[in-house]
Amino acid sequence: MTRRLLPALFLAASLWAQTPASAPAAAPASPPAPAPVAITDADIKGVEAPKADLRAKGDPDGSLTGTVADLSVSDSKKGLSLAEVVNAIGQNKIAVNFVWTLITGYLVMFMQAGFAFLETGLCRS
Repeated sequence: MTRRLLPALFLAASLWAQTPASAPAAAPASPPAPAPVAITDADIKGVEAPKADLRAKGDPDGSLTGTVADLSVSDSKKGLSLAEVVNAIGQNKIAVNFVWTLITGYLVMFMQAGFAFLETGLCRS
């Protein structure tokens, strides 16, 4: 009798442990998120570029590459504008798409060569 009773007790205990004792308390309403603040030209003017002496020492970790110093400025007296930053971001997106397309094209060409090697090994002479 105990052989039949023990599995039933374990099943009942596991089901009892999984049932919630009471309904969980409702979480307090969180305050609404603040509205996003638009970036202006004044925000961009405050960004500092890496100093020339730091760049002369090299960039082993890549932290000096891709900064505000690498963006082209149309008017050096006026400085960097928001439109130039947005254009640079768009151009980078297009460049990444082109590079990805080239990489996948090269992989397809190597795939054909690999399949040719596979087929030459499986064919009789």
